[in-house]
Amino acid sequence: MSTKDQLSRDETRKSKDTDLVSESEKNIDHKTPQKNINQSTDTNKTLSHKQENYFQILPNWINKPWMYISPIQESQYLSWMEEWQKIIYTYSNYTSSPIITLSELRIFHPFTNNELSKNLSNNQLITIIEDLVTKNNAIWMGNDKLSIYLKLKSDLEYASEIHQFMINNGYALDVITLFDIRSFNQLWSKIPENHLKNIIEVLISQNKAEWVGKNQDAIKFSI
Repeated sequence: MSTKDQLSRDETRKSKDTDLVSESEKNIDHKTPQKNINQSTDTNKTLSHKQENYFQILPNWINKPWMYISPIQESQYLSWMEEWQKIIYTYSNYTSSPIITLSELRIFHPFTNNELSKNLSNNQLITIIEDLVTKNNAIWMGNDKLSIYLKLKSDLEYASEIHQFMINNGYALDVITLFDIRSFNQLWSKIPENHLKNIIEVLISQNKAEWVGKNQDAIKFSI
């Protein structure tokens, strides 16, 4: 066989191999795994549905420009504050968290209403929340007044839940620190420490707990 014929045959073989590789590549599925796509889609649908429900239950007055102005007359002012406080509870339910920062409220609808180009000022928000604190319905998380713990239950209810939790999970008769209590993943776990002590005092008055040590940082629960 001549060198020319050999080269021709090699070229033909390479061409066939190239065609086989091309056919093989056509059969490769380059799609992103469907499972990940579905998970992302499901998450987005859940968030969208949750947000849609939030917007649907908001009252119609959020589209009234005058609701972003503090009334002068006392009775109207108190009513105005109560209406905005209801929205704060609605927002807490939407986020599934009793802890709310003022910074997140300021940028979220309807506290900032882009359609009306209106918003509550920082001073207005602090005044509305301060009224909740005065009514024992909220607790400032610090002296800087940047965030609050919104009380969704009374101190008596929190005390009952804490005591029952200790019994159900085998902590009764054990010495538990305040740090331990705040490490549990429960609704009452994030209550500011000073107020948490007030709730423990409720249990002590019911003879369901006692302080251990002089610093009041550890508790022994009874059955």
